[in-house]
Amino acid sequence: MARTRHATEIHNTPQKGPRIPAGVPRYIVLHHGATTNFDALVRMEMGGKQVSSTVIVKDKRVASMFDEAWRAWSLSSQYWDSVSLSSETCNESLAPSWTISEESHQTLVKLIVEWCIRYSIPCDRTHVMGHREVYTRHGASYATACPGGMDLDRLVRDASAFLAGGALSVPASFVPVVATVPQDEDGEHRYTSTEDDGIRGPIFIGRVQTLGRERSVYPGVIDNVTGPLTEASRIKLTAQALNGWVWGPHTTTDQDGVPGGNYWTSVQMTGQERFGYPGRVDGIPGPLTYAAENRICAHELNAHR
Repeated sequence: MARTRHATEIHNTPQKGPRIPAGVPRYIVLHHGATTNFDALVRMEMGGKQVSSTVIVKDKRVASMFDEAWRAWSLSSQYWDSVSLSSETCNESLAPSWTISEESHQTLVKLIVEWCIRYSIPCDRTHVMGHREVYTRHGASYATACPGGMDLDRLVRDASAFLAGGALSVPASFVPVVATVPQDEDGEHRYTSTEDDGIRGPIFIGRVQTLGRERSVYPGVIDNVTGPLTEASRIKLTAQALNGWVWGPHTTTDQDGVPGGNYWTSVQMTGQERFGYPGRVDGIPGPLTYAAENRICAHELNAHR
């Protein structure tokens, strides 16, 4: 299958098994590590204890423990481990609150978005669960308080907003670190991999702002951080690309920046023809359509470097 594009380190723990039944994951199950020590969790999952997870998270660190084709040893249930992906997140505080950091929250949102897109997992609280809910909802695994004080509802809400083109809900007290975006010698932002995976990053945003300014649809600053002006520019650039191809109905979104039925139908039709969109052409947006929209926009950005 794959490993997450957000991995900052790669491991190959032997503590994994085949997915039985075979197939792609259908759920995301979140755990907390009950420790603040990232490296200790990695050592434990490499053989210190018979347990593992798809990834381990702390702040911006993400350890991919094995290819996602394998199942984790996290739920004491072969079936539920087989049909799910799992994350183990280090805590920011220990008992009794068991919180995670704001940076860890944001990293988990990105992982949820990536997994929902890659495996067509609905981004809702039915399919994105905490460990304890596998037991309370389905009677599987075992009774546990895991994942502690993790705000599961907010995680899903933020991931859903991200898929819909919105932004994360960040507390006023949190000051994010803006990633440095690599540039070519002439100052132009380099190729964005969003064309390949449908997942936005700072390079994608910077190129939206750069091309948007060139085409007079973006009046803001080029800071690689999305906002209302950037999102309006992104939508107009996507609509310009759609109207330049033969697939799909003409959309006036290139002028007003307001997506409608023609826009989404064109995204889906163009997505099917050129970008591997596997969903229906019904003019109704969802996670698969948003991923296709991102790829279409990224293609336009990369074609006009």
